[in-house]
Amino acid sequence: MRKAQLLLVMITALLAVSDEAGAQLRQPQLGVYGGLTLPRGELKLQTNPGWHAGALGKIRVTRTFDARIDGAYSRLGSKTIEFADASVKSKSEILFGTLVAELNLGPDSAQYPGDNSVSPYINAGPGIYRFKFDDTCTGNCEAFFASDEETTFGVSIGAGANVPLRRIPLFAEFRWHRFSPFETTVTMFTFSAGFKIR
Repeated sequence: MRKAQLLLVMITALLAVSDEAGAQLRQPQLGVYGGLTLPRGELKLQTNPGWHAGALGKIRVTRTFDARIDGAYSRLGSKTIEFADASVKSKSEILFGTLVAELNLGPDSAQYPGDNSVSPYINAGPGIYRFKFDDTCTGNCEAFFASDEETTFGVSIGAGANVPLRRIPLFAEFRWHRFSPFETTVTMFTFSAGFKIR
């Protein structure tokens, strides 16, 4: 009898937890953002800073963790590279999608989605990156590849904060991205600002 009561209490508790988790998962957030893309390393030698724009969707998994998926298009600034007998003008663009775990650090993060104070967060996770370049060469261009593109896996790590302004759910963040197209390693920073649609 005692085991049956204990089992009944455990089942009731599990159902309550699953109902609460299910209710939280049914409260998604959508958002749009844009900002500056800053190339680093070898990419910095071939391109100038550019811009990006994207959208995101996320759901609450636990009281402090969100699962977030987003996608963005980035157009990097063109750059002219001078060689001894040729000149190459390079244009590059990156299309990426990431799936990250987001850890909320703010005091109101448990009151999802009613976070009405500044709430910082950190996130990290894998992504798919499509890198495309389109170059124009003048001069001796015998061994010149005009354009190419490749899709590869990568990672991103970032931090940001939800900053409500007059009940508008704004946010700002930066992220570091690393991926490897064409047997090279590409890194870049994205600095973004946007708003969420509840």
